[in-house]
Amino acid sequence: MQPDGPSPDSRLSDRAYAWIGLLLGLLAGAIPAFIFPHSTTLFSLAGSPLPWWIILIGLAGAVAAFVRPDGVWRWGLYVGVGLPVFVILRVFYDWFGDPTSHSRFPFEVAAALLIGLPSAFLGAYVGLLVRQLILAGQQGRR
Repeated sequence: MQPDGPSPDSRLSDRAYAWIGLLLGLLAGAIPAFIFPHSTTLFSLAGSPLPWWIILIGLAGAVAAFVRPDGVWRWGLYVGVGLPVFVILRVFYDWFGDPTSHSRFPFEVAAALLIGLPSAFLGAYVGLLVRQLILAGQQGRR
């Protein structure tokens, strides 16, 4: 008798999904940061990447949880950590050009955590909810 679902060999490992989630978070952090000028402050909404980070991190978490619904909290964690990792990488890159920049580096990382994790967790659970609603609607039609 065949087990339901794909065989364990045909699925990606949990480590691969962790890397995919982290890359989704990195991309969601990088896209708005490169669109908006570097001189804008994080917490002024006019011309800031902040609202876009919230939207894109949440969307990345939702897509990830929609595609693979088991371990939703992991998707929130993997994707949510991507934004602080991006901030750290950007700070290191900026330090090569101007070592005096980013004097509040730990606070930038803490702010990225406070933005990334709740957005990703909310997005992941919304993605799971949407998936369950779609599946319930499909089963109701049968």
